[in-house]
Amino acid sequence: MKPPTLGPGEATPEVFQRWESGCLAYFQAKQVPEDQQVARVAPGLQDALVSAWYLHERTELNNLAFSLFMARLRDEFLDPDWVPKLRRDIGRMAQGDKPFSEYANAVLQRNALLLGTEEHMSELLLKYHLESHLHDKTAKAVDKARLAPDLGLTKWRLAVKEIDDYRREKEINLQKLVHQEIAKREREKNATARAGLTNRPSRTANTSTPFTKLPTLLPTEKELLDKHAGCYKCRRFYVFHQSKQCQNPYPDANTYNTLTPKDA
Repeated sequence: MKPPTLGPGEATPEVFQRWESGCLAYFQAKQVPEDQQVARVAPGLQDALVSAWYLHERTELNNLAFSLFMARLRDEFLDPDWVPKLRRDIGRMAQGDKPFSEYANAVLQRNALLLGTEEHMSELLLKYHLESHLHDKTAKAVDKARLAPDLGLTKWRLAVKEIDDYRREKEINLQKLVHQEIAKREREKNATARAGLTNRPSRTANTSTPFTKLPTLLPTEKELLDKHAGCYKCRRFYVFHQSKQCQNPYPDANTYNTLTPKDA
């Protein structure tokens, strides 16, 4: 096993973290004494600027503990404001529409870059951050679940992941049902239209309009009507009455389209 290489290229917190992790694994595998660690991995510093810096300061650097050497390396080559910038990046991170596991992993990975600095978040602070930036529906489901307040970060993450996965699966299944129902309605509407053309009566025969049944309200339509003071009968928004008090006619089944948030 050879010492890890820090090749030429832009110096970033991620690049230094990967090299540091490789060095720590190397020290463990080779059982390198602490007072020899910096010197043993120095040949892996193959970036021209970093190598020149090390050669100029090697007497002092070789006597440092590896953690202090990494602090000096970051101070020398990273943006002076990299710590507060990274902290602000983490502060802006929220779950949004991503799965909770993806969001949580991204936060943990960014926080790991702050290891060894005063801005590195403890498990408790990480838990507070993740919880306060959950998707609204996931947050409500977590509140209802009443998770034990003393759960450690790992167990808490697993519990929230299970809740979020269940919530997302329900939404996906509901969307599938909605799309299936919309497709079914379109097929029925097209079939009715074709039947009307095929069975068009003669001019001398009595004419009548084919009957089209009004589609049953979908769960998503009911949710929209409830949210916007609508009525299940006339299917209008902001009428502030219920079906029993409704004096409006039913919608025309031939021109009815599934209600969406844009209609509200």
